[in-house]
Amino acid sequence: MRRAAGALSGVLVMAAILAVWQWRATARPVFFLPAPSAIGDRLRGDWLSGPAAHLFVSGTAWSAISQTFQTAIGGWLIASCAGIVAGAVIGAVPAARDYTGAPLLLLRSTPPIVVVPLSIAVLGVGTAMHLTVVVFSCVWPVLLNTASGVADIEPLQVDVARLNRLGPVRRFFRVLLPAASPKMFAGLRVAMSLAIVLSVGSEMFAGAGGLGGAALQAQNTFDVSALWATLAVLALFGVLFNALFLVIEKYALRWHVLRSTQ
Repeated sequence: MRRAAGALSGVLVMAAILAVWQWRATARPVFFLPAPSAIGDRLRGDWLSGPAAHLFVSGTAWSAISQTFQTAIGGWLIASCAGIVAGAVIGAVPAARDYTGAPLLLLRSTPPIVVVPLSIAVLGVGTAMHLTVVVFSCVWPVLLNTASGVADIEPLQVDVARLNRLGPVRRFFRVLLPAASPKMFAGLRVAMSLAIVLSVGSEMFAGAGGLGGAALQAQNTFDVSALWATLAVLALFGVLFNALFLVIEKYALRWHVLRSTQ
């Protein structure tokens, strides 16, 4: 009941914001802030004019959307696998934490967008460049959260696993990974948001298609309604992926919720 009331309150607040925005844009038009109705018309015309089987997304629009989110999801998956494995090793081995502390601090403090020009120079404009930028930005929250979760495991749990003759691989999947999963999923969720942002950012920087390329083209032609429509598409699909991830997280961590309520 409380969750439904919270969702309804959020919808009402969003409706109020759009109503005020529509009134302000109609009463005193501003070039760079078109009315929501104009953005909605452009959204339907440019992006949501396709068949229901394709979620009403048109063919050209679907190509741009799929390019961006394939890069984002692919980079996120690579970064997640690398971050979980490396984070588990660093968290489980105290000497590894000591030796990697300074390099990790330096690398995670590097703004991810700075990697774009270097990636273009080395790899050129293409899928490899976009994936490199996304992987570099996403690996750190996953790695650091996993390392922190593994390091916080009670030594007694590891000792019991060793007494039961669990090898390193079985110990990783049966003890370390489940115990660190709450913090690990927090890092994965942060990485998912970063993957979408950096995927679009690298496309805008390189002018290489996708949602970022569409936004850049709208900006260069001063097509403000098209720019806002592209941002709306990005926001809609970002919300969709976040909701899907929350469902997966809730299912994967259901044991943790049950234990916390006992």
